[in-house]
Order: sequence, then C-alpha cells, then structure tokens
Amino acid sequence: MAQAANSKLSALNDLQNVFPVNSSGSTALGRALDGLWTSFASLEANPSDTATRQAVLSAAGSFASAMNSAASQLDQQISGINTQIGGIATNINSLSKTIAGLNQQILEGRDTDGSISEQRQQAITQLSNYLGVTVTPNTDNAAVTVTASNGAVLVSGPSSYALDTSSTSGLTGGQIGGMVAVRDGALATARTALDQLATSVANAVNTQNAAGVDANGSSGGAIFSSPSSATGFAANIKVVMTSPSGIAAAASGEGSGGNGNASALAALKGATNTNGETGGDFLAAMLSEIGAQASAASSDNTAQNATLTQIQSQRDAVSGVSLDEEAANLTMYQRAYQANARIFAVADKLMAEAINLGQDTTVS
Repeated sequence: MAQAANSKLSALNDLQNVFPVNSSGSTALGRALDGLWTSFASLEANPSDTATRQAVLSAAGSFASAMNSAASQLDQQISGINTQIGGIATNINSLSKTIAGLNQQILEGRDTDGSISEQRQQAITQLSNYLGVTVTPNTDNAAVTVTASNGAVLVSGPSSYALDTSSTSGLTGGQIGGMVAVRDGALATARTALDQLATSVANAVNTQNAAGVDANGSSGGAIFSSPSSATGFAANIKVVMTSPSGIAAAASGEGSGGNGNASALAALKGATNTNGETGGDFLAAMLSEIGAQASAASSDNTAQNATLTQIQSQRDAVSGVSLDEEAANLTMYQRAYQANARIFAVADKLMAEAINLGQDTTVS
C-alpha cells in the first residue's frame, strides 16, 4: 500500500511542476493564452498599426511555445515512468526466480527447520513493494503461485516468468502500481487536455482570421498550423504566418483599416466549448484537477505510511506468527484504513463545498 502511495505522490508532484504557479497565481500556459487574447484586443484598438499586428504574431508564438513546452514535459514524464518500470521489472524478475528456487527446495523436502519458507516470505514481501501480488498455496501445500495484480503469473511452483513490461496498464499496488495509476490517469488526462486546448484555439483563430480581410485586401490566412488530428497537436502547434499584414483585422465589407474582425478575434476569449467552458476555464479545470489529485495523494500517503508503521509494530511484537495470521492481520488493517479513507474523503468534499460557497475561484 505505502509504496504505491509514495510513488503516486512523487509522480503527481512531478506533474504539478510542469505547471508552476507564480506569485500572482497564474501559470506560464495561462499567461500565454491570456496574452493571445489581449493582443487581439489591442489589434481591435489599432487595426492598422504594424507593431500591434506584429505583437499578435509574437503572442501567438508565445502560446505555441508554452504548449510545446508543457506537452514535451508531460511526454518526458511518461517516458521516464516507463523507463523506471523497466528497471523495477528487472528486480521483480530476479525475485520471482528466487521464489521459484525456494519453492523447489521446499518441494525437495529441504525446509526441515522452516528457514527456507521464511526466506521465501521475505522475498515475497520485497516483491510486494514493487507491485501488488496474490500468493496462492499449491495443491501440494508446499510451493506457492505468485500472480501479479494484472493476472500475469510470476511464479508457479519451481518455475518463474518474466513480467511483460509492454502491457502494464492493469498493474496496481507497489511502486509500479502508483506510477501506472498516474501515467494512465492524471498524466494521460492532462496530455489529452493540452491537445484539445491547442486544437480548439488553433482552429478557432484560423477560422476567424479567414473570415476577415487582411492589410492587403485579401482573405486572412492561417495564423497557426492546422491540426490533422488533436492527438499530439500540443507538441507540434506552431505559428505559420510570417507577415503581420496577413492578420485580418477588418471584417468583410470593411476597408483594410477596419477592425470588425479584430473584434471577433478578441471575442474568442469568451467562446465556450460544448461543456460551456472558455479556453481559460478549461485550462483552470485541468490544473485544479491535478492539484486536487496531488492533495488527495498526499493525504493518502500519510495515512498509508501510518498504517504500515502500525502493521510493522504489530508484526514485530509477535514471534512465531504463521503466514496466514499475518495475512489476516494485514487485511484487517487495510480494511480499517479504507473505511477511514472514505470518511476523510467525504469530509474533504464537504469542506471544499463549504469554502466554495463563500468565494469564486478563477485560475489563469
């Protein structure tokens, strides 16, 4: 339990570090998005000014760079977790071989004083620090079968099997379980959210610019690269417009010095998605969810470490306890922890709702 909580908290803290908040409570990505909308508002006020038009392209470039950076960091974190899992798998495979070898010795009748069974239990305990496992006595009542939390057999009697690191999505418990939970949960969600935000902003800006008239009297061109698919777009979004004259500040029917389309571009700040969220709202919700998960993981980690300490104290206070008794005690403490965790979760939710009744929260 504790190993999973520790690794999950560590991964979530790394995820939060991708979106650091400054003293004013905003993130680099949030500031870049606001900067883009502000540049369109400035264009509305000065549609013919070349410097103002250039500022729009600069703001668009800053937004694209912020997206690229955030997406790259998330991709690196996912890659790093996969690398760590590969390293841990080496230790898992080594322990599985050890357990299988000890099974063999026990089957050969060499465990006359119980020391080999004790060694096997120690190896199983070490293994459970890496991932959740189920230990089942074989029909011979001597050897055991060890199964990973995703159903993969690691040990069966005197035989061991390598953990397949190409399919780890179902793994829970231990260090790997915590990392997989974040990789396939919060990290994957954040990565998808970035792609969706980058895609929606690029499409909205490009579509609106195409509806207006640029400084040369032509229809506006694309400011951002156009996504063929949302998947992976945050890492690849870029500014493709090279001349500020291509920005369509005027609306169709206005002269090239008009600002009707600049007004429409500035109004995109308040445009909402199917959930009624603006781009800023969408980003704020994503960051809020990451923060909430990190906070919950911190509480979970503290509680589980306290539970583990209690279990270890109970175990150390008793000598000669059978493996079945130890397993029963562990289950009892786990259930007690789970019940308390549910109570704390409800209390946290009620507190958050009470706080929200008294204030509005805006995240940039």
